[in-house]
Amino acid sequence: MFRRTSRPDYYSLRYYESSYSDLHSVSEHERKALVLLGIQANDVILDVGCGRGTLLREVAQRCQWAVGVDYSRAAVNIAKMNIEALKNADIIRASATYLPFRDMSFNKVSMLEVLEHLDKKDSILAIDEVYRVLKNGGKSIISTP
Repeated sequence: MFRRTSRPDYYSLRYYESSYSDLHSVSEHERKALVLLGIQANDVILDVGCGRGTLLREVAQRCQWAVGVDYSRAAVNIAKMNIEALKNADIIRASATYLPFRDMSFNKVSMLEVLEHLDKKDSILAIDEVYRVLKNGGKSIISTP
């Protein structure tokens, strides 16, 4: 399962255009995550490895505040287009291995299809970071293909 962690520039605009037929549509996997998250109007949610920002856009339409992080410059740019009309969402360029948030900042955290892009050490760091920023009693969803 584990491989070498790719450099952020590997995930270019070309990568996203070749990997997705539509940069703006929510995938079936993301639809399932939305249901599992059980989003409430007062939730503050983090999407780690937000990629195109399609899940983030859907989350932000249902919660108080949503933040997406991705370490790919191209992903951040695409995600910003997907959430530009929303006032309660933000995108930050950051690594899943070091999330720039205080402990227990979010009551829900998603990290979909990220771990398979990381080596073992970075995967452990990313999971530790999800746990660190998640409030006590919060909910996280972590998935791989």
